[in-house]
Amino acid sequence: MGVTTVEGWTKKSFRELGACIRGVSYRPEDLRPFPGKDAVTILRANNIRDGQLNYDSLQFVVESAVGIHQRMSEWDIAICMSNGNPRLVGKSGQFTDPGDRGSCAVGAFCALFRPHPRYHPGFVRYLFVSDQYQRQLDGILAGSAINNLRGSDVAALIACVPASRREQATIAEVLSAVDLAIEQTEALIAKQQRIKTGLIEDLLTRGIDEQGNLRSEENHRFKDSPLGRIPVEWQINGLFDLVSIAEGQKDPREEPYCDWPLVAPDCVESGTGRLLRLATAREQQAISGKYEFAPGNVLYSKIRPHLRKAVLVDFAGLCSADMYPMRPTSKSVSGFIFLTILSKRFSRYAESVSVRSGFPKINRSELGGFLAAAPLVPEQERISAISDELAIASDIEMRNLSKLRSLKTALMQDLLTGRVRVTPLLNDTEVMGE
Repeated sequence: MGVTTVEGWTKKSFRELGACIRGVSYRPEDLRPFPGKDAVTILRANNIRDGQLNYDSLQFVVESAVGIHQRMSEWDIAICMSNGNPRLVGKSGQFTDPGDRGSCAVGAFCALFRPHPRYHPGFVRYLFVSDQYQRQLDGILAGSAINNLRGSDVAALIACVPASRREQATIAEVLSAVDLAIEQTEALIAKQQRIKTGLIEDLLTRGIDEQGNLRSEENHRFKDSPLGRIPVEWQINGLFDLVSIAEGQKDPREEPYCDWPLVAPDCVESGTGRLLRLATAREQQAISGKYEFAPGNVLYSKIRPHLRKAVLVDFAGLCSADMYPMRPTSKSVSGFIFLTILSKRFSRYAESVSVRSGFPKINRSELGGFLAAAPLVPEQERISAISDELAIASDIEMRNLSKLRSLKTALMQDLLTGRVRVTPLLNDTEVMGE
């Protein structure tokens, strides 16, 4: 199985590590619309995500349909045993905090793995997300015409396990600490994004005065407009008052265009403006029709389902014909245009126009029909500067998250194979005594 051991570690089958218990099969008449004293909560494959359980989109069945041994106990591990998507087969999540959820079980396309008391449940949990587990799983599924695991398949898997339960526990504690740091960083990023979204919407409707304060009707003058109440200093503009769109296409086979960077909709993260990847025009010759862009342009995807994709570039290159390169006019600055294009109001406009026209894209004339409330250039620059500060803070946390994920990957490869031992963290007498 390609599993090697080090001193103090032994090979164990998952049959020795615990018991695999099949999920609950139930009839339509067993379903209940709500949880209750006579109902059991059923977790399915969609409730297993990123090595954890979530409690969205639950089902409830009458408790008589669920065997006593099928009810989840703390530390049980839910496993997806069958799914139309082969990448989801074998994914798992541990039931660590029953709380007040009442009795839970897993559905027929899942199974429970109940760790044996002699093995630390946290350690066993990490075996289910280890490289060793995934490699063996890939081998099993490669020889099957259907995306299906049997309980016997799971039981036959092999793992390398430290003989000391205390060493198992310490490994689990180290990995859990990294998981907690990842979870906290993800929560911080989500919080920052919520704050940024709310603040940007305020900045695009209320603006910011010369002292750096958000405008309010209590302290500043506002006026009525086709878009509602706006600061008196602002004007309503058609989008083409604020931007121009590049005309003409470049042939990527001609020098120097073949080696220019190329941006397509799938290179951009939806809703955030983050550039995910980049290639050269030579490498993406299959994309026909390419427009030149310059530093400071906003590239906007004009096709469904990518109408919430835009990126502000600080380099020159080519974009696919599925994107509009927008260049600010004398009435605007790049950062303000970028925020406007990513705003909820613009996204709603683009979606509605696209649906109404019946075409899977928004054309130039439709794009030009968008009305934007805009301040003078100095205030646009202040708004852009605030957005830049928020983006820098978000980027720092994203880099921290990436480092933590890389650290976890490296630690799992080292700690779950015994390549790096945690014994220095243990009391020698404890280790020898177990």
